[in-house]
Amino acid sequence: MIVGAAPVVATPMIQPVMVAQPVVQQ
Repeated sequence: MIVGAAPVVATPMIQPVMVAQPVVQQ
């Protein structure tokens, strides 16, 4: 269950990180 839940929890956390990177660069 941990392996199946890992990508589900990582996906929403990666999205804001990728959106914040360009914002911080600008």
